Amino acid sequence: MHRWERDEPRLVLLAAPPATGDGAGVRGRVAAYQHLLAWTGPVMISPEWLRLTVAAIGWVRDITDAQYTRLLSELTAQLHGQTYPPLELGLAHLGHSAVSLNVQDVVPVVEWAVAAEAAARQVLGSSVEVFDWPRFGIAYARGMATRSDLLPRIVAANQSPELRDSVAVWPVERLLVAELCQDARRRAYRWTVRDTIPIATQHKAVGSVNVTPGVNARQTGISAE
Repeated sequence: MHRWERDEPRLVLLAAPPATGDGAGVRGRVAAYQHLLAWTGPVMISPEWLRLTVAAIGWVRDITDAQYTRLLSELTAQLHGQTYPPLELGLAHLGHSAVSLNVQDVVPVVEWAVAAEAAARQVLGSSVEVFDWPRFGIAYARGMATRSDLLPRIVAANQSPELRDSVAVWPVERLLVAELCQDARRRAYRWTVRDTIPIATQHKAVGSVNVTPGVNARQTGISAE
């Protein structure tokens, strides 16, 4: 877990899979990976805190109530009128400090981040923080020993037919503006939702769907994060 420079909440834009319905396939895929990796030592992310962070907008303490109201209005306007394809979560990979599921088509996430950037520049006069590659975390690695144990297990899990030949389809119907807190001691993140922004998504079969074997990215299970 990368330690923040300030021990206080950050305002973020994120997506979290619902507990039922469209989120069932995502949560089922996460559970399957966590079951296969559990004994290798990572800290598993509990179901209620699964998320895909789109952008970190700023420190909560630095944003006034008036600025937040304007920011929410501008962000909602940026996202309104667009229809986004569903996300597809594929194979697991090991980054610098976490195990994540690969987001197959990052275009929707990038467009959401661009909307957050535009809103932040308009209202706050500053840029947002985004990741080089969108990732959906499922566990945190605790050190080099854990990483060396994890990698072969991730590769093995990625090669299991039920995970190798399928993706979890997730039509994201809402983005959350939330205050994200980091608990470095417990190696965990928690958040409080301030507002929900509905977005339009293209619906297709949800849950776990088959794909052509071998076409998923990052087959080795390791990334450059």
